[in-house]
Amino acid sequence: MNIKPNECWVLEDSKNGIQAANAAGMKCIGFINQNSGDQGLSRADTIVNNIRDIKVMDLLLE
Repeated sequence: MNIKPNECWVLEDSKNGIQAANAAGMKCIGFINQNSGDQGLSRADTIVNNIRDIKVMDLLLE
């Protein structure tokens, strides 16, 4: 894709996935997935309850 990690956003519903995104230098959207239990998403850059809440234009401004 020829883009830098800090230009990427990751969508994750798990603590480990968020840790991996952070370690890679990527920004992360924590998705509260009711089927995944309490995953501790606090290290995500932003958290959403519904994927439809993600506004691409807002991500471009961050």
